[in-house]
Amino acid sequence: VTGTGHGGPSFFRGRARQLAHLRHWLDDPAGDAGRLLVVTGSPGAGKSALLGAAVCAVHPKFAALRTETAVDGFRPRENPDFVAVHASGLTTRQVVASLYRQTHGDPAAGPAPTEVTADRLLDALGARGPVTVAVDALDEAADPEELLRRVLLPLAGRTPEDRAPGCRVLIGARLWPDTLPALHTALAGRPRDRIDLDTERPDVLARDLAAYLDRMLGPGYPSEVARTLGRRLAYSLEHGAFLTAFLYGSHVRALAAADTPPPAERVLAELPADLPGMLDLNLRTLLADDPWTGPVLTAVARAAGAGMPLATIHAVALALAPETPRGPLAPTPEDTRRALRRGRFYLRVTADGDRRLYRFFHRALAEHLAPRADAADVLRALLEQVPATGGIRDWTDADPYLLRHLADHAADSGRADLDRLVADPGYLLHADPDRLTRHLHRARDPRARAHADVYR
Repeated sequence: VTGTGHGGPSFFRGRARQLAHLRHWLDDPAGDAGRLLVVTGSPGAGKSALLGAAVCAVHPKFAALRTETAVDGFRPRENPDFVAVHASGLTTRQVVASLYRQTHGDPAAGPAPTEVTADRLLDALGARGPVTVAVDALDEAADPEELLRRVLLPLAGRTPEDRAPGCRVLIGARLWPDTLPALHTALAGRPRDRIDLDTERPDVLARDLAAYLDRMLGPGYPSEVARTLGRRLAYSLEHGAFLTAFLYGSHVRALAAADTPPPAERVLAELPADLPGMLDLNLRTLLADDPWTGPVLTAVARAAGAGMPLATIHAVALALAPETPRGPLAPTPEDTRRALRRGRFYLRVTADGDRRLYRFFHRALAEHLAPRADAADVLRALLEQVPATGGIRDWTDADPYLLRHLADHAADSGRADLDRLVADPGYLLHADPDRLTRHLHRARDPRARAHADVYR
């Protein structure tokens, strides 16, 4: 793991075999090592950390930060033709726009990013020459299979027509047996095209975790504490050892920073047995300081795409906590802002014009908390934020988050809720088409199906 969800020092240690494989691939622009490399692993295995190390090491943009982000023994050559996208929550069109923007400078000189099709990107990169494309969190994209089929596999030369022969593709993804069949096919019989973090020997993983935790905990604890923690994590956790180590190490560091460093015996005794237990341990500390943090972070766990804005989080949190006082004693948006600051360690914050969007920095954390919020309650709270007169919703004044993601929330809530939303012509006129069209095939009510057919 290379740091924190919101920036911070790099504690990356271990993964020597995987780093050597990655360095060999990065330093082979001619493609003799293959034009496709996929880093796979279960949630919390460290896929993003490995890709992050690659991006920081080779992208010219991060040259000034390499003293802080350097990983011992990992020194691939800088590559001026390297572009990267974190695909979580993004549509294929958004990924295409980002890649085009990065490889062609000011998009005003050519088509606007939203007008660049996948075909246009392939032709442009084919004409441009060698480019290495890194895409992390492929499985978290809006339509991973479409992104693979239309963009990534063609760029890697895994289609009959090689339209971008100078391109190579680095992917980070969870790869379960029943997901991403096109990627399974592309990797079949090609072991050198894959780095699987879940296949590391437990003794090597324990050593890597110990080195990581020893650096993270610092001189306040003997190295034997880190070694013991590393062994427990490597041999007892089915998945997510590095993420759990990161969260637990950060928890101990936070206590130490508050002048309450736990003794070594307590550090060893309180190590959670799994990732959900780790999050719950941290939440107990946060909730003891401010109970409002619970509903706020649960609301964030239901965020779609790049995240929810403050006002939306506040509305959903109020709906999830019916016992919370109303009227003058009700939590205010400023209380919600403070709760987000308390939980900032777990959050990724993205700018959206003049406001911020909040989501958990790792999908596994959101997946643990999301079931605590009923999807129907969340949808109801969101719909109440749409201005209405006489029972008719005014979608022209709806928050952009709602226009982008209300269909996502309706689909989570159930088919009937999605049908009702699709049956509203005012919503269809203003909704984000990329997010909406991926759900239209689920419409079942006759009116909703008719609207879906016309919309498509």
